[in-house]
Amino acid sequence: MEEQALALIQNSGLTRIKEDIRALLMPSIRMKLHRMPEEQIAVGASKVGGMPDLPRELSWPEWQGAPLGFIAQLNLPELALYDREGALPRTGMLSFFYDAEQRAFGFDAAERDAWRVLYYDGDLAQLARTPAPPTLPAEGTYPACALECSTEWTLPPLESLHLERVGITWEAMYGPSSATEQARAEGDRYLELCESLARLYGDADLLHRVLGHPDPVQGDMQLECQLASHSLYTGNASGYRDPRAASLRAGATDWRLLLQIDSDDEAGMMWGDVGRIYYWIQQERLAKRDFSNVWFAYQCS
Repeated sequence: MEEQALALIQNSGLTRIKEDIRALLMPSIRMKLHRMPEEQIAVGASKVGGMPDLPRELSWPEWQGAPLGFIAQLNLPELALYDREGALPRTGMLSFFYDAEQRAFGFDAAERDAWRVLYYDGDLAQLARTPAPPTLPAEGTYPACALECSTEWTLPPLESLHLERVGITWEAMYGPSSATEQARAEGDRYLELCESLARLYGDADLLHRVLGHPDPVQGDMQLECQLASHSLYTGNASGYRDPRAASLRAGATDWRLLLQIDSDDEAGMMWGDVGRIYYWIQQERLAKRDFSNVWFAYQCS
């Protein structure tokens, strides 16, 4: 549907920034979950929930002495068909974990071990389904779900720093002193464009995706990831007001979405008040297959 997405941009009325918006269009891998008995999901297959398939020499990741909950695994050869930009490695497996008690929100650098992304680039036939440690809390285990994948094109949400750089901001649209008719009109047209793009794909209730632009619940996360990963606390205004924040801001748009998992009854997952969790990675590290500094964000209404 890339052609339809490009046609929507062409006809959006955003004449001044039409080419900028085209450049921001990104493919994502949309995932729909189907709960099924785990023994019916092949070892090494992509899935959400259940038990991870890990190499035998790998220890189950922990934080503060407690095992992390297993969230998802992505068989990268399986996903290659849908990865239109070729951003992911073509071989191996990515496994995602998060604090079983949902105590970490990604605001504090001290939390950086409360989530983990493991990249295994060996022979997938050597993976083994790994039972949860007995100390893993029950709330950190989830029913196994097979994945139905498709390619979906995405645009940045309104509060994205990408849009700020082309002149569309919430403040420009609605700010008491700086708002202009042009800014309001462009912002309204952009929101209409995003709604039209979403309609191309039908059901928008459950938004699980790999890559692309995120579907935020509470605003942009790029600057949050940049500051928190550099040890500036983002749970209140202090990190944003820190003198170091200004120089770090330039690198915020290097962060991109790696995985987004929605609250979904199918997987028995509820993030706060019907929220979502997000794993972010810097573009350069993704290109180098380095998943050691993935950052995490947790948003709910």
